[in-house]
Amino acid sequence: MHTAMRLLFVACMMVGLSACQVNINDGSSGGLRGTSSLLGELVVEWTLFDSTDPQLCRDYAVDYMEITIEDDFGNVFVDEVACEEGLVSYDLEEGFYDVTVVAVDYDGFNVGDIFDTVDIEFDVVEILDINFRPSF
Repeated sequence: MHTAMRLLFVACMMVGLSACQVNINDGSSGGLRGTSSLLGELVVEWTLFDSTDPQLCRDYAVDYMEITIEDDFGNVFVDEVACEEGLVSYDLEEGFYDVTVVAVDYDGFNVGDIFDTVDIEFDVVEILDINFRPSF
């Protein structure tokens, strides 16, 4: 478990929020799901310097993308996806979500991040397209 995820988990524990839920995923697609069948899809796509060439991930030492999705109730989902993948999708219930995507290097350092709020609607694909320009 990476440091950021540990800190998020510890913060939830210290505050004592019973509604604070931290789900940690190790790279497989997933998302915040409830019992509702009103699901939409969030697709997170990323490029480095406007390129989809996976070799750039290695050239700029970007190991993975840490994707954090938080719903209106404070439920948090954290996922790590290899930089070379270039995209990942999540089935989410209708609603608004805060999404943070962090490019993480091989030493575990943040080399670029993006924050956005998305509106997921039933049976609609919402695409969050990000172009990173890692800073070193």
